Amino acid sequence: MKLEALTMGWIIWGCQLVLAQRFPPSQYFRPIRACRAHQPLRTNVSSDVLACTRETFRVSNVKDPDADKNILQISQENGYVIDSYNLTTSDGYILTLFRISGGRKSPAKRGKPSVLLLHGWGNSCEAWIALPNDKNIVYMLADAGWDVWLGNFRGSSFSLQHTRLNADRDPSYWDFTFHEMGLFDFPMMLDQARRVSENDKVFVIGHSQGATAILVAASEVPGINEKIHAAYFMAPAVYLVKSFLHLVQNARSCSFRYYDRGAKENLRRYGSREPPSYNLNRVWVPVYIFYAEQDGNVTPSDVQRLREALPSETVRDVVRVNDDTFNHLDFLVAKDANVLVYKPLIHRMTEFNK
Repeated sequence: MKLEALTMGWIIWGCQLVLAQRFPPSQYFRPIRACRAHQPLRTNVSSDVLACTRETFRVSNVKDPDADKNILQISQENGYVIDSYNLTTSDGYILTLFRISGGRKSPAKRGKPSVLLLHGWGNSCEAWIALPNDKNIVYMLADAGWDVWLGNFRGSSFSLQHTRLNADRDPSYWDFTFHEMGLFDFPMMLDQARRVSENDKVFVIGHSQGATAILVAASEVPGINEKIHAAYFMAPAVYLVKSFLHLVQNARSCSFRYYDRGAKENLRRYGSREPPSYNLNRVWVPVYIFYAEQDGNVTPSDVQRLREALPSETVRDVVRVNDDTFNHLDFLVAKDANVLVYKPLIHRMTEFNK
């Protein structure tokens, strides 16, 4: 079960990666949607359609000296102070949380503002350091004086342990979606960051499903909004793309709601034949949304629906990436993501923190 789930995750991740980097062919691929009112607009393409293939081969021939290293090794070799913490959720999942408290440009010290980064579906926190050290958001934040926390949701490569279940042998280990990540994983990681850093509130950044988990928590977990300074979302996967199935359900139903387990089980669990929707009116933490024009997973229409669903006073800014061909995974791997996304995001965080 674990192998099948991870294999599917890597297949989807690989397909998205090929379509990222703002290649023209990505404009031909669109998600399957039930709501025609929110179909993304098509654009005319006159570019060389083989550019993607050639660029992929070119990039694959580049030797990455850090390709066989993990985030601990890379961070330490580059002078960053990194620690790891094991956290056990109330339903038995053992999560790994990393903290980068300082580096050569900004030594570790008490009193730094804290920020927690949450990865998307099929990834781990290492997705945040896909770019070179001077261009990825993790080390940019650390160099700018932030206390950086990197979460790993259940089922990711750093969080495969459980108090009772074996991820290799027990199918029930994988019986979760972003719902449980929002109810259990994110609140626990947030509280750990608050406790260790001695900050009452923490800034949070989420890409794709990471943003979804934050919204689940903010709408379902009492008191969670009071622990967050502000939330910064990159392509929040709410209205789109077992977590993958949950996302697909939301896409097909054009709604943001609990996992649909069938009428009989829904009635037993939720008290209704249809799964209830998350109440986004309960979200009052300040929210900043960054989106991409050519994102085939989270379209501009999806972002607009989320903006309208959240309380008007909650959404502080909705930022379109200043590149007409920017895509879903470009938030992590585009060579100029640091200029187009990270610097504007960090600037907004810094201004908010003043």
